[in-house]
Amino acid sequence: MRIALCLTGHALPLDHPAYRSVYASFISHLYGPNRHHDIDVFISTWTDYHYPAALAASGGPTLDAKGLKRLYQPVSLVVENAIPENNYCPSNPKALYYKIHACDQDRQDYQRRTQLPYDAIIHTRLDRDHATPLLVDALLPRLATDGVAALFTVVTGGTDFALGCSHAMTLYASLYRHQTDWTVDADAILNAHLNHHRLYRKEIGPVPDREAGR
Repeated sequence: MRIALCLTGHALPLDHPAYRSVYASFISHLYGPNRHHDIDVFISTWTDYHYPAALAASGGPTLDAKGLKRLYQPVSLVVENAIPENNYCPSNPKALYYKIHACDQDRQDYQRRTQLPYDAIIHTRLDRDHATPLLVDALLPRLATDGVAALFTVVTGGTDFALGCSHAMTLYASLYRHQTDWTVDADAILNAHLNHHRLYRKEIGPVPDREAGR
């Protein structure tokens, strides 16, 4: 089985205790349980770090892209400046869904170049702890119901975690291109988009636990 792991959003300083918890949970609960499969990692992030709320400060250090590359060994790493011209808008779901879309585009481009399709695609955020192990083998037969693609998410966590086949994840990521009103709740936006495309949403439990450091 081929799996694409798409990681998006803000990173954390690699030497911060909160990040060590995030990376440990990534290895033990996402990568580790599925490492017997062929896994490719894709990262799309911002130049500035996302500090936990208790450490929020302006003018922090820029992203350690080499460090991220060393740890995750991604086949694609895209780092963009956190500015409005790049669709960055704090506390607004537009930036979240933009990065989901951008990372999935990188995944699709890589898939076309290699001519090696993925059986399952996982999206999650770079700043999230993962509370429970995820076994893709157990979910693979349920990625389609009566020929209709399914998207697995956590409860009210569509921007935190999603799992689906290539078709489902392409539809999920396309939300950024179709949405015009970004003042609505992020999960409400996702539900309306999935209903429009008749994409079934199934909740699988608390895979991502919390935003690290909060």
